Amino acid sequence: METLKRMMFVLTPVLGLFTAGTAAASSIKTTYIQGGSCWSADPAVQINQFGIFNTDSVNTKRVYCPVISTFYGSTGNPPFPSNFVATMVAYDRNSNSNVACTFQTASADGSSAFFPVLQTAGNAAAAQTIVGVPNTISQYLSLYCDIPPATTSGVSVVSSFIISHSVSIPQ
Repeated sequence: METLKRMMFVLTPVLGLFTAGTAAASSIKTTYIQGGSCWSADPAVQINQFGIFNTDSVNTKRVYCPVISTFYGSTGNPPFPSNFVATMVAYDRNSNSNVACTFQTASADGSSAFFPVLQTAGNAAAAQTIVGVPNTISQYLSLYCDIPPATTSGVSVVSSFIISHSVSIPQ
């Protein structure tokens, strides 16, 4: 537990998560997630500088990506963000299936709502950027992606995510 406290002390300023004072102000929070930080227990899923990818030529693979929530409040019910935007960058090398990523939101009691799926628009050599705006958001976030099988065109890759929102911050 002490190690966790020390890690949070070090990470808090880096992630821009600390607050002080009593007044409230609005702030834009942006979180960057590199695809290489996603994981899967499946050995067909690999990671390189471009992100996480599926080397299996038959099956789609699901990967899970960390999301550091920057929602906070003093009462245990953080203020919900506004102007939430999620952006995914991915390479899709499969003409039959798209890279598809889903943000799942959950409240403290575990009830959940899903965001619209962010998915690529088909086989392309270049990276594709997909932007999504959810119709609802809760306090806890998780993210998973389904990466289609490799083809003769190459492997499909989840490269990165950018999550931005406005939130009232106690000062």
